[in-house]
Amino acid sequence: MTKKYLIICAASLFALITLFKGYKYLNEPSLINLKASYAYILSDAEAAKKAKHIVVGKVNKVQGYDLSGFMPKTFFEVQVVENLKGNLGDKFIFRQDGAIDEKNNEKIIIENYDLLSPGQTYLFFLDKVPDKNNTYWSINGPFSVYQIDGDMAKNNTSPVRSQKLIELKKIIETHKVQP
Repeated sequence: MTKKYLIICAASLFALITLFKGYKYLNEPSLINLKASYAYILSDAEAAKKAKHIVVGKVNKVQGYDLSGFMPKTFFEVQVVENLKGNLGDKFIFRQDGAIDEKNNEKIIIENYDLLSPGQTYLFFLDKVPDKNNTYWSINGPFSVYQIDGDMAKNNTSPVRSQKLIELKKIIETHKVQP
């Protein structure tokens, strides 16, 4: 009797786990990976010269999505950890191309430039978005946003650009031109 009971419990638990995983998989948004063409990609030295602000910041949360216009956008609230060039104060809004379209259950990204993750820390080369209060974007698309992982600065779109954070900071310090 006890053996039968254990087998039934184990089979029930297995069925519940399988159903949960299947449900989660079915509700994952379908991925739309748009192709992009970049006329020019700035080196880190060029980006350090051109950027109005360079900061290390931790993404707090998604502020919202804008699905209107040509390119969908996501707005993230970012807590400044360190200002490397300029001074953005404590927080700013980062605008990234790509978004989650909840109505159509789609995740739209550009050239494998996945949406930033709340809780993660990044190094950003930034310029102000015109007509948007305290909102900034990357000056070089995905090529000037680095995810910080320990002592590494990882560029998820172009892994060959990934490097030690201390080396990237040296490049920034050597080439930044204060506004």
